[in-house]
Amino acid sequence: MKYSCLVFGEGKKDKKFLIALIDLDKFKYHTKNWFFNYDNASGGTPETILEQCRKSIYNRNYDLIMCFIDLDKLKHDFPNNWSVKQ
Repeated sequence: MKYSCLVFGEGKKDKKFLIALIDLDKFKYHTKNWFFNYDNASGGTPETILEQCRKSIYNRNYDLIMCFIDLDKLKHDFPNNWSVKQ
């Protein structure tokens, strides 16, 4: 049985990186029962990226959805949600 996964990047460069990552032999060994689809947003805020991801999965049935958003953008858009623990 094969499982399906959508790997969704923030932009075109992220999509290329994720494709290269999934094509690594070590990754393929651990995911041999998975089928991957790729897509990407065109940048923007975390909310718009998640919204574009949500739209790309409409009427599709994936077992797993991975949406990657850069940490710097999250820190910029949600500065009050980050704290330093000492």
